[in-house]
Amino acid sequence: MRSVLIGHRGVGKSSLLKRIEYYYREAGRELVAFDLDAEISRRSGESASEIFQSKGEIEFRRLEQEAFVAIDRETSNSQQDVFVSLGAGFDLSRLPSSWRALWIRRPSDHRGRVFIDSERPRLNREVSPLAEYHERFVSRQKSYHERADETLFIDEGLQNVDSAEGNFFLNQFSAIGGALTLMPEIFRSDNLFTQWCERRLSWGVKWFEVRDDLLSEKQIQLAFNHLPKDRLLLSFRARNPSSTLVAGVQAGGAFDWPLELGSCPYGEPTVLSLHERPEEQSMVDALARLSALPLTKGLIKAALPVHDFNELALGHAWMAAAPEQRVFLPLSTDGRWSWYRLLMSPLVALSFFRESDGSGADQPTLLQWTRRKMLSSTPLRFAAVIGDPVMHSRTPIEQQEFFGHWKIPVVAIRMTEREWSEGAMEFLRSLGLGWAAVTAPLKRAAFALSARRERVAEDLSSVNTLLWDSEHGCWRGTNTDQMGFRALLGGEDLGVTAICGGGGTLAMMKSVLPQAECFSARTGENRNEHGARAQRFRPDTVIWASGGKLELSPNKVQSDWRPRLVIDLNYFEDSPGREFALRHGARYISGLKMFQTQAQGQREFWLSSLQGELEGTR
Repeated sequence: MRSVLIGHRGVGKSSLLKRIEYYYREAGRELVAFDLDAEISRRSGESASEIFQSKGEIEFRRLEQEAFVAIDRETSNSQQDVFVSLGAGFDLSRLPSSWRALWIRRPSDHRGRVFIDSERPRLNREVSPLAEYHERFVSRQKSYHERADETLFIDEGLQNVDSAEGNFFLNQFSAIGGALTLMPEIFRSDNLFTQWCERRLSWGVKWFEVRDDLLSEKQIQLAFNHLPKDRLLLSFRARNPSSTLVAGVQAGGAFDWPLELGSCPYGEPTVLSLHERPEEQSMVDALARLSALPLTKGLIKAALPVHDFNELALGHAWMAAAPEQRVFLPLSTDGRWSWYRLLMSPLVALSFFRESDGSGADQPTLLQWTRRKMLSSTPLRFAAVIGDPVMHSRTPIEQQEFFGHWKIPVVAIRMTEREWSEGAMEFLRSLGLGWAAVTAPLKRAAFALSARRERVAEDLSSVNTLLWDSEHGCWRGTNTDQMGFRALLGGEDLGVTAICGGGGTLAMMKSVLPQAECFSARTGENRNEHGARAQRFRPDTVIWASGGKLELSPNKVQSDWRPRLVIDLNYFEDSPGREFALRHGARYISGLKMFQTQAQGQREFWLSSLQGELEGTR
């Protein structure tokens, strides 16, 4: 098989290619791998950035196509698998159909990325780096979607080898179970769909959902032709039911009937479901409608919009009252409940995962699903990173090896301050939460929740790390921000220092840098008592501690700053601290070191509650 890796700039295709080489080498299998940008440089003697700068994008695209044609010719009769990592702007309309296109995606793709390294060429210097990314995002997203034969979502922060990822590339999944909804894009050709089916059947997927609101009659018929009848779940959603689906049900196929379509005319369904909930209808009333249904041998599924943790708790209690028959699948517009579905997946009778966007953002991705399958399910215990925003946190990947020793999954949970105050943490504790990393804006709330606190947390009146103390029946808290911040500063000669932003971490930073001047990242206002001095203030170093938009340039106080160093507390690739550094020509240090040091401190704190179990398994 010959495959190309496609995807947006900075998604990690080149580093993934190196991991693929590792997976094949460890499995004793041969592989031919090319990074197309590196191949262009080898052939031309210039880096991609140099070509863009000296000869322009048109010439680079010509060289890009020329290099790929040569690879295509050289590997046409290869007996080994071939992988080529393509640049984000490669013209996929010119990619031969004999190549499998694998779209590599990360949840942060839509946020954009600002590139600091000089090896990545600027594409439009008339706009900001982040705007440059976004102006090409939509067209490239469309191109990837139209050409991709398969899609693989990789987790934020995944840089080291990963068993689930390796199993995907080596096609070594087995008995993964679950349900996978058939999406229209996999029917682009009969050959593509045939290969797609064979691969997923070998993985041991339990159900392939066929929905008549997503697929045409021809596509539904293809599904019937290529997939075993006992692996199909025929889901009615359209007001005018598919005749092919009806025929499948009449032939004894398993099917899902929604209450929204009224009484089922085809006998007792395998799954009786409810997906719609009027704006004025409470969760209690929606669930009462399902509870009032007459007894049936099939499953009853509540796939309902859920607006907050109170509603999530109601749905969970409804399912827990009859877990052998009831299935609760919460829905959101942004996928915020995917953690719940992931944790519950081994415990419920019907659960879905996705490879691309799937039929719902709350479905866990394939790699998340298969990792969860390897972890213990009962009694449920889990760790989490909790905050808002948090969906792009690296914590689940950073901490998965540590908690993997105890078969404990790690998830990212978005929680607002209001939800925390209304008892969301009590609900999570009832589910099995035992360890948590806490991010903004919840660190003060975590401090208040902790009945027992380490000295550093007391000094800062802030907690970013929690563990459940089963001996005393309470939460214990500590704070690893300070150790992370000190590691980030390292041995740098900071000189005169300004802190921009800070929020809940400002007191911590001031404890380390008491002489630093503090400014609002949004308005540029000086926060120190001697703010008048800011008129003559020229920092050598700027500590960027804000995730908001970059709004300093129009401000007269900062317009003439020329810092030589920008240290960013953020590690996100769309951090405005990156643009601030580029705008001022300053050396940039990402907050990744701070995050990793904080994470190590958290592991040391959590280990105290787990050490006994680890010793018992040796």
